[in-house]
Amino acid sequence: MHQSAALLRRILHLRLTQPRRWLGTRVRFAEGGGCSVEHGDGDDDCTAPPGPGQVAVKLLAAPCTPADLRAVATRPPPPPSPNHHASGSGLEFPRTIGGTEALWEITAVGGDVSSLRPGDLAVPVVAGNDPGNGARQAAGTWRTRATLTEASLVKVPIGGSGAAAAGVLEEKGGDGGGVGFEVAAHCSVSVATAIRILEDFVEKELGAGDRVVFTGASSAVAQILLQLAASRGLESVCLVNSEEEAALALKLGAWKATLLKEFKAMRMDNACIVADGEGGVLGFTAARALRFRGCFVSYADLSGGGVSLPVAGQIFSDTKCRGFSLRRWASSRPPSEKRELVERSLGVAASAGLRLEGARDFPLREAALAIDTLRQTGCPVLLRGSD
Repeated sequence: MHQSAALLRRILHLRLTQPRRWLGTRVRFAEGGGCSVEHGDGDDDCTAPPGPGQVAVKLLAAPCTPADLRAVATRPPPPPSPNHHASGSGLEFPRTIGGTEALWEITAVGGDVSSLRPGDLAVPVVAGNDPGNGARQAAGTWRTRATLTEASLVKVPIGGSGAAAAGVLEEKGGDGGGVGFEVAAHCSVSVATAIRILEDFVEKELGAGDRVVFTGASSAVAQILLQLAASRGLESVCLVNSEEEAALALKLGAWKATLLKEFKAMRMDNACIVADGEGGVLGFTAARALRFRGCFVSYADLSGGGVSLPVAGQIFSDTKCRGFSLRRWASSRPPSEKRELVERSLGVAASAGLRLEGARDFPLREAALAIDTLRQTGCPVLLRGSD
């Protein structure tokens, strides 16, 4: 009897002192495809303060990306790992929660937390693949609140100057005054992806006058690639589906923006890199522009048409074909390198005055509508958190 009473007291102690992870609204990927919105009950909203090394956060914005489109495709997800928590990412909630990047506001901090304080804004450190569950990431950001580790977040600097400072975060960026609200939310993955694409697949560093080819101009990564290329003096040629998209590409700094027929007539063959986010016929046609030993990099397939390459380029020009996933990149990097990449993304976003055109906002509870909008338009889509 005494042992039973002691056990009961121990259980009650753990229940009262352990952080509660389910708060407010969260969006899960459904097993048969699509997603479902769930709301915490009154008990969920009574959370203990964050423990040592932990911080409590609330969601300001979380992008919806092509990776999320793949996750909501109509197919059963892989079975969950016995371990429901990421061992190194610091994000402690089930892997069926959607989202890979976010902009958080710190609401409370636990003991031993030195780099963050309530009111600070932060973005997640790049998370790698969970080795216990294949390619599914063991974390999700589509939730209004969470308790995370300090090590899993990078503070968004406010004020300062130079490439190392993110500047003042405002609703709209691009005026040299800092990082816009939408861009800050994309720094963990989309901006980092664009940086890696322009630097990891060339034999020597790209310089002014070097030519690069991009497919599509609407998505977040495509828009960031165009602006980074312009800031580095590269000649970027953007192959697009419509006149409206061509106008957007030119607005974002493209050297040229063409439709399919015009691009074929250019007979280009001197591109160092083709960064393809569309797939299908656009990707195939763009690959013809590669120079000798140029590299075709596929980072998305918004068209759903898959990726195919002209054989002649591989036989006679020794062109390379690579796929890029930031999660896969992060899986083989130490935590310090992943953190440095996110810090650099914030700095590059500020120094280059990055902005996102045509971004759409949806409340978290309208995640299904946000996903449909991304699928139909390809434009940047963000989910806003609110209690």
